[in-house]
Amino acid sequence: MPSPSITQNTVPAGAHQKAPAAQSGGAFWLFASFFRRPGLLLGLAALLMAGYGYAMAVPAVNMDDLALDVYFAGGEFLRQSRFTVWLLQRFTGIMAYQRLWPELFAAVCLALAGLLFGAVLYRAAAPGVRPATLPLLLLAGGLLVWPYHAELLVYANQCGMGLGYLLCAAALGLLLPLLGGWRGQGNTPGQQGVPATGAADKAGAAGKTGVWAMAARLLRLPCLLRLLAAAACLALALGCYESFAPVWLTMLFALLLVQAAAAPPGSIGPGQRLADLCLGLAPLALGLLLRGGATAALCALAGVTGGDGTASKTIFWFRRASLWEAVAIPLREWLDNYLALAFGVPALALLLCGAVALLCWLVAHRRHKNGVVGWGVLLLLSQYSLGLLQGTGSQMARAVQCFGVFVPFVAWLLLGDAGRQGRKSGGKARPLVCGGAAVLLLAEVFSLNDTFLADRTRWQYEQATLQGIGAALAALEPAGSLPVAFCGEITLGPQSPLEQRLALPAGNPAYKVQAVVAAVLGGPQGTLYRYENPGQLAINWAQTAFGSHEQLYRLWAAAGCSYPATAPTPAQQAEADALAEALPHWPEAGSVCLQAGYLLVNF
Repeated sequence: MPSPSITQNTVPAGAHQKAPAAQSGGAFWLFASFFRRPGLLLGLAALLMAGYGYAMAVPAVNMDDLALDVYFAGGEFLRQSRFTVWLLQRFTGIMAYQRLWPELFAAVCLALAGLLFGAVLYRAAAPGVRPATLPLLLLAGGLLVWPYHAELLVYANQCGMGLGYLLCAAALGLLLPLLGGWRGQGNTPGQQGVPATGAADKAGAAGKTGVWAMAARLLRLPCLLRLLAAAACLALALGCYESFAPVWLTMLFALLLVQAAAAPPGSIGPGQRLADLCLGLAPLALGLLLRGGATAALCALAGVTGGDGTASKTIFWFRRASLWEAVAIPLREWLDNYLALAFGVPALALLLCGAVALLCWLVAHRRHKNGVVGWGVLLLLSQYSLGLLQGTGSQMARAVQCFGVFVPFVAWLLLGDAGRQGRKSGGKARPLVCGGAAVLLLAEVFSLNDTFLADRTRWQYEQATLQGIGAALAALEPAGSLPVAFCGEITLGPQSPLEQRLALPAGNPAYKVQAVVAAVLGGPQGTLYRYENPGQLAINWAQTAFGSHEQLYRLWAAAGCSYPATAPTPAQQAEADALAEALPHWPEAGSVCLQAGYLLVNF
């Protein structure tokens, strides 16, 4: 059955009465009904295997993978308020580096999140209509195989990211009956939430709409419980990663856009829109408070002390010497990392196309009113909120989690419209819908695997490097009894196969865009990379991680090196660092040498 229209009410009279469950639980009932549709499940399973099968079968060691004792036992997860992943590791052990399970756990959660998000959107747009498989697969599958998931899943201890999406979708499902069910604007009862019964709904029907109607409704215990449950879900999502705040905003504004487009034109006034906005932001504010309380309680129970000084808490606006810097620096970061790189990174090209497509859709629907344009603009702004405010760079892998919701949502929005137009003209647009869905999903699968492949290529290079050094050490000291002092860093030359794999070629148009941005806003120009995380060598990170070389010896063991390297004394390490200034660099002769009582390796 074709997807329902969201630009007009197509629900037949009495359709709300045919729904198998009350609308207060309609989204979750619809979500459960998807598991009786084998075609949809097989499609998602095929996308899961196509997107993550290679990563699950071919392991790679990355930064942080071997440092779980610092993040979990050492309390770093709790210091960063990521209490949910701390609990996941405490009770399941899933956050530790291992083959198969971290990626599979994340992918299954992502698939469930996409289905639940789709159920919420369809319940808001047309409660009595059974969604078709193709639009659902486009929406849920597009979220499942979004390419930048690979940027996070190169770290095993970020596999909780999939759970964060699922929790955000659950919070949206809990909030749905409150977003519109209290309106008294002539909508069919039950069409956009719970049936219009009760004192608050009668007050709305009498004309008391907007913020006051919402406040009256929220005084009812079932509504308060829903709001608190949604806040608890968001607290757990934010406990996975702080960037789930813009993920929530993306889902919220997408839902409100759908509701506004599905309602009769001009039926939702400014007061009601303000009430919806306040209601959508309320569980986020409560969730932040609950996250802080849960973190403090777990820190006290686990004996974790100290604050979080990571870049994830750095805000541009309060760390700059002038107003110009406060504006120019994040703007330049955004233009470099999202606009310029869109010419060389498929995922960001999809984002750029999605943003332009949404703007065109909003222009075409501007006369529908109901705040359609306003919700669409807020949806666009939510995509970049974290990238503009967080860190000393945009930290794309963290900031672009919301794009995984945005791009398939826009495709669903536009292709759904195309499919409806096709029905009116005898189904001529169906090939366009099928072709568009296939192109999006194939582009995402290709880009997702390309990132995983780059990460595996990086690890193979580092593993071969460490194994080569191990053979050189064993040749110098076959007994394997001396400690090893590691010095320096690995620098990839422009002719390095790995550097050529990671960097955009000099002729890519992205460099021209970067040059224009630098000419207008200042700032450095340099090499542009296809990926964020796979371009960072674990060997270099392990040299200085947490102020010691401890992680390098763990990386050495994980690479399967032949020489049993152990750490030198602090005096030996200091002496080696001084000697390394005049020594050749690996793989040149003399970069691995025997010193008095220890072996020296100069990267």
